[in-house]
Amino acid sequence: MSETHPQRVAAKSRAIAQFKNFRSAALSGPVFLNGETAEILHQEESYSVDEGELVGYVLTLFLLTPEGHHFLFMSNEADRPFLKYLAPDRARLVLKDKYKAGGATDA
Repeated sequence: MSETHPQRVAAKSRAIAQFKNFRSAALSGPVFLNGETAEILHQEESYSVDEGELVGYVLTLFLLTPEGHHFLFMSNEADRPFLKYLAPDRARLVLKDKYKAGGATDA
């Protein structure tokens, strides 16, 4: 399924909207993710097609907040997204050349 297929474009649009509207605070500490202000460092799409119809879609985003925190955000554009904080060492390992250090919290 091409990147410009209408079903794939619509699914990605819904996933990006979910990300932009997402707000989350950590249960302990000041780590916070705001989809409006986080920078997307890398994105990956995965999807399933059955008889030409899109039956599953997941957008994975690797993010950097203005405060210097890295996150992994996964949206299937319908259900509640998955969010995981990435420690600087983990973010560096996962992102490789796409890694971008953030602020004083990320040495």
